Amino acid sequence: MPEIKRIYQRSCINLLLIALFIFGNIWLNIQPALEAFHIQKTYESGLAVVFILGMVRIIDAGTGLNNIVIGTSTYWRFDFLSGVVLLAFRLPLTYYLIKNYGIIGSAFAELTAFALYNLIRFEFLRRKFGMQPFNQNNLKALLLGIISFGLVWVLIGQFSGWLGIILRSVIFSGLMILGTIQGKLTPDAAQLIVQFKNKWGIQ
Repeated sequence: MPEIKRIYQRSCINLLLIALFIFGNIWLNIQPALEAFHIQKTYESGLAVVFILGMVRIIDAGTGLNNIVIGTSTYWRFDFLSGVVLLAFRLPLTYYLIKNYGIIGSAFAELTAFALYNLIRFEFLRRKFGMQPFNQNNLKALLLGIISFGLVWVLIGQFSGWLGIILRSVIFSGLMILGTIQGKLTPDAAQLIVQFKNKWGIQ
């Protein structure tokens, strides 16, 4: 059980950092990329949908590998049951919101369904096994993502074209990587550094 708990907690922080890293890079550059590729402005109306779906991925990633933890336990039937609940809740909600709000309604349905789905799994693991994957590093990771995004947006958000896209991507990625390492947000970061140094003979 301690090993499963360790994997659960580590997957939570690692997947959260990866999701923030990917979404931050996408959201910083999606509009400039549309302009750089001369894509019709009508597609910009879909940016809100992209943002909401990005939140879905962050929530899903940030709650860790709860499906694997449940699926490999004696309560594996609950993994199937929670999936059925998700589908039963998601389909009518999606239909209703699309009918009333269009495509953005579909995105909100996805957000609501996955938030509920992961909340149910989180609470199940907490009650049955006394496991919950969050600690102060999860909050630090969220703050790192928000602050890094804000700094890049304020300092070079106005840069257009490919130069702006490259600068924003490099600086945001650098801030996220540096913050993860310096803040010791995940033990895996330190292990990767050691492996890198050993591979290249760096002392």
